Amino acid sequence: MIPAAPSFINTRREQEIYLPAPPQCGLDETLEHHVATRNFFAWIYNIPLTGKALGPSLIALLDWVNTYRPADQERNRADVISYAESQKYLDFRECVDHALAIMCLAEAIHEESLWIDAYAHCVGLYHRGLRHSLEYEVRPRSFNQRILLTLV
Repeated sequence: MIPAAPSFINTRREQEIYLPAPPQCGLDETLEHHVATRNFFAWIYNIPLTGKALGPSLIALLDWVNTYRPADQERNRADVISYAESQKYLDFRECVDHALAIMCLAEAIHEESLWIDAYAHCVGLYHRGLRHSLEYEVRPRSFNQRILLTLV
């Protein structure tokens, strides 16, 4: 019989990692870099993303995945979309934030069917406060104008 290790001895091997932001980054870019780094590990461990808004966080995640797996960008896109589905970000029912976020991601990666689905939900959820969504607030003005022109 093997004796158990004393409770005060840590038998798990833990490592700390620090991925610094590029030296020319300002304070905002440094924060975005660290959030994107955290979200890359969230993707690896299949836990939810964090950030100011979901759409830009998903796009930054895809950029990180493309950086560390540059050989197959189609697979990276599919993996990020699969991750978004596993986190229920593609479930737009009664959630204008998810619809706007995925619409932004779909536009960035040129995924037409995903964009159409998200757009249809934006139209259906327009009365639910589309303009008051944080996802709407962080979009470029031109993006929001295109949405509103087609919704009104």
